[in-house]
Amino acid sequence: MTFKITVERLPLRVEFEVGSIAEAVGVLEQEDSQLRKIGSIADELNGNAPGQDVAAPEAPKKPRGRPAKNTPDPATAVAPAPLPVPTAVEGLEIPAALKRDANNSAPAVAAPPPPPPAPPAPSIVPPSGILAGKIIADLDKRKAGSADDGAALVTWLASANVVQAGASYDEAVAVVRLMRDEHLAGIATALSVA
Repeated sequence: MTFKITVERLPLRVEFEVGSIAEAVGVLEQEDSQLRKIGSIADELNGNAPGQDVAAPEAPKKPRGRPAKNTPDPATAVAPAPLPVPTAVEGLEIPAALKRDANNSAPAVAAPPPPPPAPPAPSIVPPSGILAGKIIADLDKRKAGSADDGAALVTWLASANVVQAGASYDEAVAVVRLMRDEHLAGIATALSVA
């Protein structure tokens, strides 16, 4: 394994390779006077007096005590005014569609399409069959020939548990219209409706 040793004093630099750290120490001790000559030459090139060490630059000193009376407080410092935004970039004008000012506002968003029309309401088909229409036709004939305007027919339908007692003739007809044939079979037989 070899080691590369560099001795540098700007603007001069000396490099050599050794086989061990002990060999490097021996070379440095043996060549001490020659290395000192190189250092003094570097100092002369840098403008320093021979043998004068090059000092590191000093850090700036902090002022002691209170700051000067006219020094602004950094906590209340005001930010500088913002720089104007250029309207052209490297000779290229911003397209009119992208400019935002009083004459050119943001493009209007198109209104969404109207909702589709509601589906038509299903037609209400009463759960009646054939007998309801025939019974109502027969009741209307009997009412036309009666003097009580169908009150006796409503009483008869109430006694058969088809309508509630005290219902009007129109209410009784509406109830019969919505009944199924199997519930109207006894009334159809009594009225001789088939």
